[in-house]
Order: sequence, then structure tokens, then C-alpha cells
Amino acid sequence: MKYVKTFEAYVAYSDYEKKRSKWGKPEDIREDLERKIMNLLEYGDIKTRLEDIEFNDQSSDSGIKWEIRIFGEKGSDTIHAYKKTTWQGEYELYLNKKKSSEYEIQQYFLDKYVSDLDKYIASMKSYDVHYQRSDDSRAYKRGASHAKELKQMYAKLSSRDQKAAADAYAKKHNVKVDYKIFKGTL
Repeated sequence: MKYVKTFEAYVAYSDYEKKRSKWGKPEDIREDLERKIMNLLEYGDIKTRLEDIEFNDQSSDSGIKWEIRIFGEKGSDTIHAYKKTTWQGEYELYLNKKKSSEYEIQQYFLDKYVSDLDKYIASMKSYDVHYQRSDDSRAYKRGASHAKELKQMYAKLSSRDQKAAADAYAKKHNVKVDYKIFKGTL
């Protein structure tokens, strides 16, 4: 009978020392992790709606683990980040004890702190109005999908928010918008 040893393969600070890497000290990991989390919370101005973000190193000999506590007016949340490779920016993230992707974490905080109008405006700012002219079918499909998503978001807004959304669209894309026929995109 063969015995197989199984273990979680997380990177420890000692792994960086073995490689004689100049990068990999606790302050390097903290800076890298702060950049990653802050970039996630930048979208839709989530970061401005939060009260505080704390980073705590909880690493041990078995691996690098950081706890990020996020405080806001609607309570607190915890993100655990485990270093899974020696590459910068590579973490396994758990939001409130559930393994989550960066996108899922971003959407969670968007839904929790950002109004529907602000979500529409944030998404609209990255909208490519010229996607129909693309000769790349993938870019065309992404643009069409984004347009459909914007129209759905717009339809869920109240009439007052729809007017504000149309104004934001007109200002961003430097076009004139007739509120009566505007459906989220042109």
C-alpha cells in the first residue's frame, strides 16, 4: 500500500529566502496585497464609501496568510488572502470564509455599498461606443454584451435616476440624448 502525503501548497516567507529573492519580505507582500485590494475597491468608488481597511499578517511556517478587515456603515467584512505562488499578485482569496474570485469580491462590495445609478455610471464609463465598427469578432461580442447589460441596468433605474444616467452618458460620450428614446446606450 502506498501512502500519499497531501497538504495545502501555500508559499511561506522561507520559500523566498531559499530562492534568495530580493522580493518577498512581509512589507513587500503587504504592499502588493494593498495594491490588489485597493484596485478592486476603486471601481465604482467603493473605496470612498468605506470607513477603514485593516491589513493583518497572520502568517506561519506553513504559509503566508493575511487578513483584511473592511469596515463600512453597513458592517464589516473579512477577506483572507493566502499566497499560493511566489509570483506577485497571486493570492487565493476568501470573502467571509468563502473562496471567492476578485470579480465576486468586487461585485459583493458594489451591491453592498453602491447605488444602482452609480453602478450604471461606473459601467458606462468603460463602454465602447464604437464596438460595432470593430473588425475583431471578440471585441464586437464584448461590446454587444456590454451594451445589453447597460440597457438592463438602465431599465431597472427609477425615472429620476434614468434622467441622471442619460445626462452622465451624454456628458461622457459627448452626444446629445433625447430622454424619451434613450434606453441605456445609443
